[in-house]
Amino acid sequence: MPAAILATGTITHHLQAVPSREERVMTAVVNLNRVRKAKKRLEEQRRAAENRAAFGRSKAARRLAESEEERSRRTLDDKRLD
Repeated sequence: MPAAILATGTITHHLQAVPSREERVMTAVVNLNRVRKAKKRLEEQRRAAENRAAFGRSKAARRLAESEEERSRRTLDDKRLD
């Protein structure tokens, strides 16, 4: 926040009036453990998504690819002339 110089020569960092006691509103109490755990959960979910993108194929997709490779190998071997 920028500092301001008053006519008296003093520097002030804010010019907002201080609210009276009746105008003050208390904020909700925050459980820091809950916040920390939620942050950790979000980080783990982000890392899991990165790992799925980098390494992930489902077991069914891997088996399908393996079976297609095996079938193409057999087809090629069947057509080989000895």
